[in-house]
Amino acid sequence: MSETPILIIGGAGKTGARVNGPPGASGVATRPVSRSTPVQALGRPARDFADYISRTAATGVWRA
Repeated sequence: MSETPILIIGGAGKTGARVNGPPGASGVATRPVSRSTPVQALGRPARDFADYISRTAATGVWRA
């Protein structure tokens, strides 16, 4: 079986918690997420792009 967890969207809610229960109890890796879950789409903490935005805006390519 794959080590990649199954994504449970809305996993912090009433229905999501119920959907997450059986696979988690049987040893299947799951990842419950919700609107309040920190974003780590790339498997690393989010970065602050303020410096990038200000440098890009200075070139006139993108406006802040």
